[in-house]
Amino acid sequence: MEDPTEDAQRIQTKPKDAEAAALELVSRAIRDGDDGAWQTFVGEYSRLVLAHIRRFPSYAFVCEDDDYWLNRTFQRFAQAVRPERLDRFPNLAALLGYLKLCAQSTLLDEVRARRARPHVSLEQLSEAAEAGVGFEESVVQRLTAQELWDAVMQALPNESDRLIVSLSFRDGCKPCEIHAQHSDRFPSVADVYRTKRNVVERLRRDSRLRALVA
Repeated sequence: MEDPTEDAQRIQTKPKDAEAAALELVSRAIRDGDDGAWQTFVGEYSRLVLAHIRRFPSYAFVCEDDDYWLNRTFQRFAQAVRPERLDRFPNLAALLGYLKLCAQSTLLDEVRARRARPHVSLEQLSEAAEAGVGFEESVVQRLTAQELWDAVMQALPNESDRLIVSLSFRDGCKPCEIHAQHSDRFPSVADVYRTKRNVVERLRRDSRLRALVA
C-alpha cells in the first residue's frame, strides 16, 4: 500500500513537473527550432485557443473553421515570441496568457478587416457565382466603385436581392452569417447561396449594366 504522504507530495509536485515540461517543450520549439516540439505544443494547447476565441460574441459571425483560427493564432504567437523574448515569460501561466491574447487579437483583427472592406466590384460577384469574368472585369475597368454600386442597386428592385448584395459584397459577410442575421428572409444557408447566384446572373444579363461597358 502506498504511503499517503507520497501521494500528497506527488499531487503537489505534479503541476510543477508539468509546467517545467511545458516550458521545456516551448523552449525546444522556439529556441531550437524543433518542429516536433512545436507540433506537440500546438496540439497540446489548440483546445485552449479555440475555447478562448469562442468566448467572444463576434466569433459567431465570422464563419471560419478551427484550422483557420489555430493557424493564425499560433503564427502570431511564433512571430512575437522569439528566442530572445522567451525569458520575459516567468511561468507557464504568463506564456499561455499571451497565447490567449494572440487568439483574441486574431479574432478582433478579422472582425475589423471585414468591417473595413471597400465596396465590391463585379469581379467579386463573378468569383462568388462562378460567372464569366469578361463582363465583370470590363465593368471594373470603366466604373468607379460608387458608380458601379449605384448601377447594381438600380438593377435590383427587390429588397432581399439588395440585402444579399450589400451584405455579401459590401460588408463581406459569408452565407452562414447572412442566414444567422436574417433567417426570416433566408431560412437556410442554401437559400442565401441560391439567391446570390440568381442575383449575379440577373446582373450579368442586365441591359443597363451592359450598356455601361459597351
